[in-house]
Amino acid sequence: MASLAAGLAIGIVGDSSVRAYGKQDKIFVAMILMLIFAEALGLYGLIISLLMNNVATKANSGAGLQCRPETNSTQ
Repeated sequence: MASLAAGLAIGIVGDSSVRAYGKQDKIFVAMILMLIFAEALGLYGLIISLLMNNVATKANSGAGLQCRPETNSTQ
């Protein structure tokens, strides 16, 4: 979802920025900053998804779970 939002933001900002840059040259720095922040959203989503995948993989493999056999205490 974060990558989809980043792509949408880059598309919208890129389109409007290129149109504005055609009319006025001063907008270039602001355009680049907006695109960088939109891309940072996608990178944040990628990092979080990798961390969540790592935690899920550890949970499914049973890394911290150890089962002991039951002992019958009645003799």
